[in-house]
Amino acid sequence: MPFKSFGLTATIVLMSGLSFSSKGIAATPTGLERPSTLTVAQKIIANPVEVDGEFDRWFYRGNEQINLGNYPKAIEAYDRALEVDASVPEAWVNRAIALTELEQYEDAIASYQTALEIAPELVDAWVGLGNVLDDGGNPEKALMAYQEALNLDPDRENAWFNQGVTLTRLERYGEAVASYDRALDINPTSESSWVNRGVALLSLGDYEGAVESFDRVMRINPNNTQVRQLLDAINESLGARSNPSWG
Repeated sequence: MPFKSFGLTATIVLMSGLSFSSKGIAATPTGLERPSTLTVAQKIIANPVEVDGEFDRWFYRGNEQINLGNYPKAIEAYDRALEVDASVPEAWVNRAIALTELEQYEDAIASYQTALEIAPELVDAWVGLGNVLDDGGNPEKALMAYQEALNLDPDRENAWFNQGVTLTRLERYGEAVASYDRALDINPTSESSWVNRGVALLSLGDYEGAVESFDRVMRINPNNTQVRQLLDAINESLGARSNPSWG
């Protein structure tokens, strides 16, 4: 399943879906993926206040189980917490994250929707709902969820980024570039956003723009071998440039 950007920090995007033909550059971004956060813990929305001793024990046990990658046990723990107090939206969100990891998308959607019924202003719930809707095959509804997140917080980087991923999958490449540009306005050193921006521009046939984006990736991370290989392939097709900036 595609990895997601749940938190504010994004890591490298995968580029396995790009291919090239002898007649020129043919971008096929089927391997485009949302980046994971740096650690699983960053996916968890911490409980902002102490609710109840028993609730807290089960809630944080669920968090521990997610960190261990034991998603069924995490769901069991969140269910026990919600038996104590079903009004805490963060528990519903964390439960949805565990369900998403198990690819139980319908149940994850229901959990996000419950969280949003309780706290419609919870931006992370809207972003998570968008992610799982996209994974579940409802990209248009996913875009609506991202827009709700951005209406609440126009500076939410991961909402712009994930919206860009969905738009790219829909082959709405111009809109995708605009979304990545907004994400880069917020975080201009995001390797993932520059990579995905380059993929979208490549799909539009804007090879110079794509090379510029990929050059930015190499300046951020000179060890990104996938993008280096991609640049080599583009330059071989278009004619090698001298003295690349990441050189």
